[in-house]
Amino acid sequence: MSDLILSVKTKEKRIRSLQQERARGEGQRAQLMSRLKSEFGINSIEEAVSELEKLQLGVEDVEKDLSKFDKEMGTIISNAERGPIPSSCEGSSEGG
Repeated sequence: MSDLILSVKTKEKRIRSLQQERARGEGQRAQLMSRLKSEFGINSIEEAVSELEKLQLGVEDVEKDLSKFDKEMGTIISNAERGPIPSSCEGSSEGG
């Protein structure tokens, strides 16, 4: 019978431990939800996921623009390294 009592006490202890973990998790969730609300004006996890998806699309657009800019700058730098444009190729600036 003492084995049964020991088993019950062990299980009670485990239950209390899990209840404490749950309470901590709920507290953390409440803090995070409060932070989402105060910092981003977001009221739910679903809304946060939606905003995250929008931001990810925005990041992809910025990365594409940056890649395009990088290529353009590479071309400009490459042309600049070739040297100045000869004066015969430049436009005439005759005034009258």
